[in-house]
Amino acid sequence: MMKIANYFTPKSFKYSGIHKDIPTIIKDTHFDEDTFEVFDEHTPDASLKHHIKVVGLSDVTKIKQMLESYHIPSLLIEDVFNVNQRDKIELSDNALFLAMDVNFMKDGTFKEDYFTAVLTDHILFTFHETEPEYLTPLETLIEKSSETRKRSIDYLFYELLDSITDTHLNVYDHLSDEGARFEEGILETKTVNQEAFYLIRKRLLALKNSVTPIYEQLSRGVHKKSDLIHPDTFPFFDDLIDHLARLDSELYESRELMRHLLDLH
Repeated sequence: MMKIANYFTPKSFKYSGIHKDIPTIIKDTHFDEDTFEVFDEHTPDASLKHHIKVVGLSDVTKIKQMLESYHIPSLLIEDVFNVNQRDKIELSDNALFLAMDVNFMKDGTFKEDYFTAVLTDHILFTFHETEPEYLTPLETLIEKSSETRKRSIDYLFYELLDSITDTHLNVYDHLSDEGARFEEGILETKTVNQEAFYLIRKRLLALKNSVTPIYEQLSRGVHKKSDLIHPDTFPFFDDLIDHLARLDSELYESRELMRHLLDLH
């Protein structure tokens, strides 16, 4: 039975972001248990697994042709160029699509980014407007981890989500410490820097908006509905869901605490 989405095709492919001056650079990492090679261009090889990282979405034609060569659906390709997507995991007949906001710390400063990913039977694509510094742990795993190299490509997709969850946990720890300092200040001096206080609340909300949608979809088993995620990878996703559940709960409690502190003030 044909899915209703297959009756519709996008009218055009257009990058919706602001980084139109950043050239499109493709880094294609080939790997398996015995192989690790990195190419500065798309280099097809169906006998190996790939992480294809695309930085800069300005060359729409180049990216579109690469994805079409793997029969990625047109509507999914269109989503790659629309950088205003809500955080989500979506399934198609031959691919799994992820859109996600990332919150991370750099030199003590809170940063936000957005990326998309496409998983096929042997490739994990990731698409970025600018260089994703937070993705370095994943690239290190491909090179150094025998577990990553020998398992199927869906395990790398799990590691992508797990790595970002660790990044979000680090951000939460930082924001939680900031919140504790506000609590001490309000209780001891009855004063608070309102601008800084509201900024922490805003960052907690941004982090929760990144964590909650992915947690909810994984907890409903969206990953188990795709043939691209193998049953032997399910336990890793179950562990990830536990981490996301804890983080989601702590974010809710922290936002409630900040609200009560504001009422107290």
